[in-house]
Amino acid sequence: MTRRLLCLLTALAAMFALTAGDALATPELSLITDSVVYEPPTAQIGNVRGEVAYTRAAASDPVSYTANIRTMGGSATEFDDYSPWIYVPITLTAPTVGVPVTEKFNITVFGDDVFEGDETFDVLLAPNGSMPFANGLGQSSARTVTILDVEDAPPVTPPVTTPPSPPPCQSGSGIPGPGTCPGNSGHGGGGHGPH
Repeated sequence: MTRRLLCLLTALAAMFALTAGDALATPELSLITDSVVYEPPTAQIGNVRGEVAYTRAAASDPVSYTANIRTMGGSATEFDDYSPWIYVPITLTAPTVGVPVTEKFNITVFGDDVFEGDETFDVLLAPNGSMPFANGLGQSSARTVTILDVEDAPPVTPPVTTPPSPPPCQSGSGIPGPGTCPGNSGHGGGGHGPH
């Protein structure tokens, strides 16, 4: 009887340890995006490719997990340079613990004919209120995307310069000047008498 009781207590302790460990596990999310994209030609669109991965750390983690994708910040302008994602939900279903699943998405980038220089914006994963906390949410997930501007910079016009004025007439100084001073033949000195 004691041996049976000991086996039962050992089994219960193992089950409790597994359940406690399971409850402490946290699902994992990760975000990957293109870091650089060329601005498309005028009046055309391009895409920033992205991918979200979800991994269940334990059997108690939800089989399906929804996170929100958010674009923000940087020097690029929403609606002018790219189409913003403002808490757009993305749901991933991971039937097997420890095996990541992925979901792809695209963010639209707009082309124009304005020289703006390279511009940036951030993409991140934001929590969804109905889901438990997961690693990989919030600012730590942020990825910066750079839109490379393809327009040429406006031409640089060199500044207009005025040539320097010639030095003043140096008549009578014995130093040849650049022109003829009144009463001077341009050879310097004060005029020449008869030889």
